[in-house]
Parts: sequence; C-alpha cells; structure tokens
Amino acid sequence: MSATLQQRVTGILTSPQTEWPRIAAEAETVSGLYSRYIVLLAGIGPVALIIRYPGVSTLIAGIAQFVMQMAAMIICAKVIAWLAPKFQSTGDTVQALKLVTYANTPSWVAGISNLIPFLGLLVSLIAGLYSIYLYYLGLPSVLKTPDGQVLPFMIVSAIAIIVVFVVLTSFLAMFGIVGMMRMV
Repeated sequence: MSATLQQRVTGILTSPQTEWPRIAAEAETVSGLYSRYIVLLAGIGPVALIIRYPGVSTLIAGIAQFVMQMAAMIICAKVIAWLAPKFQSTGDTVQALKLVTYANTPSWVAGISNLIPFLGLLVSLIAGLYSIYLYYLGLPSVLKTPDGQVLPFMIVSAIAIIVVFVVLTSFLAMFGIVGMMRMV
C-alpha cells in the first residue's frame, strides 16, 4: 500500500534512509506517480509564482514551467533507466521515475518560497542540495546500485539531467517563453 501524499513528503524529507526502501518495494505505475504525486507537488512553485506576480505573462511562464517539469520527469527517468545497467544497477522506467520524483520533493516543496522575494533563491539552493543528497541515498535502494557505483552513476545522471533541462529550456526559448520566465 502506498503512503499518502503527506506521509510520503514527510517521510522522504525527515527520514529518507527508512523511506527509500519502502518506496523501492512499492508497486507503482507512471500514471500513478504523476496523478498522486508529481502533478500536485510540481504545481507548488508555479502557483506561488503566479500568486506573487499576477499577470498573463506570469501565468504563461508558470504553465510552461509546470509542463517542463512534467516532461523532464519522464525523460530523466527514461535516461536513468537506460544508464542503470552501465552502473551495475537494475530497474525500469517506473523505478527510475520513483527515484527522480521523490528525490525532487524538497525542490518542489521549496517552490512555495516563490512567494517571498530574495528568500526564494536561498531556499531553492538548499532544497536543490538536499534533492541531490536524497538522490544519492535513493540509488542503492531503488535501483540496487552497488556502493562503488553510486558516485559515478550520480555524476553521469547529473550531466544527463542538465542536458535534458538545457534541451527543454531551448525548446521553450523557441517560443519566447524563457524570456517570460526570467522576467517574473
């Protein structure tokens, strides 16, 4: 049985060492992860941004940011699942999606800091660092990554994730949306 949204967020943020094995053992689907977790948490930052800076351009930028996060999660999961065997790890797209989804929890929750000028950047930085730590803790449980492969897998995954975000941002730039996102 899957944890509730509140239980999972609290568990992954406060006791990730015990939460990751539970996550790894749960039967899950891509659509289930999206409908019960990703869509809800990924919306925090864009909604906070829209509340802080109401307007059409912010609305468009918020929607673009949300859609980009939706696409990035599955693309990153596919890439990580493809990379897994190269680092003596196992897992499919669902397991990789669990890893990137739950590791990203602090960053999504920190999206609420978009309501507070200047503080948002600091909170986002701290949340991003904690997300990296969660990813590190999750690899052995979720993808069965051996200890000696965790750091190399993390480094290659980070590069791949950066490439995914650069490509998605470039795609949005073709439509002028990146400029709107920077303005708000």
